Amino acid sequence: IEEEVKKQFPDFPVARMDSDTMRGHDAYEKQFAKFREGKTRILVGTQMISKGLDMPNVTLVGVISADTSLNLGDFRAFERTFQLVAQVAGRAGRGTKPGDVVVQTFSPEHHAITMASEHDFERFAARESEDREALMCPPFSRSMRILFSGKQEKEVEDFSEKVGENLRKIAPAEVHFLGPAPCLLSKVRNMYRYHMMGFAPKVGMIRYLAKSLDPVLGKKRKVDVALDVDPVNMF
Repeated sequence: IEEEVKKQFPDFPVARMDSDTMRGHDAYEKQFAKFREGKTRILVGTQMISKGLDMPNVTLVGVISADTSLNLGDFRAFERTFQLVAQVAGRAGRGTKPGDVVVQTFSPEHHAITMASEHDFERFAARESEDREALMCPPFSRSMRILFSGKQEKEVEDFSEKVGENLRKIAPAEVHFLGPAPCLLSKVRNMYRYHMMGFAPKVGMIRYLAKSLDPVLGKKRKVDVALDVDPVNMF
């Protein structure tokens, strides 16, 4: 994106802000200062520039590939997309000059996109609450994530399926599961990763399943297992 912007606008100073370019402890402040002073006219960056950027001269904001977060395998995907688009859209037109926001998406009619563009949080929250309650997702339930990882993918897959089958047999009827399936980041540091989710109306059921895991997992195994109650990160 940075290269394309420089081609399209060769007469305007362009800067990039992401984890690769912002190395020093004061790198953020220096880059924002240049942008504020007009030494940088176009700022290309990751989500880090969507928060806390309060500059009156910003009159155009573009969101590239908003569907990236919209289609993540996470029940919070719509919420995170709404948050990101609403936050970055709020960077434009903060001064006396009006601002425009352009969102690139394959799903222009999706409620997370349309309501974020209108900054309609109340309507979005009502829609999300209704959908999550119907699917028994948090905050209408408690959840747990079981992460399986190992060096041999077949071993990880087979073991996760075995654990899933056993948990479904011993779980109360009110508990439902998703998976196991490969993680979004299916391989990290040469370790293959699978996960499954469990949802229960009460945290006591989650505790019961957590305690029941030990005999299900066994002591000798080649697959590492990690349990996260009410997980935030699904990657």
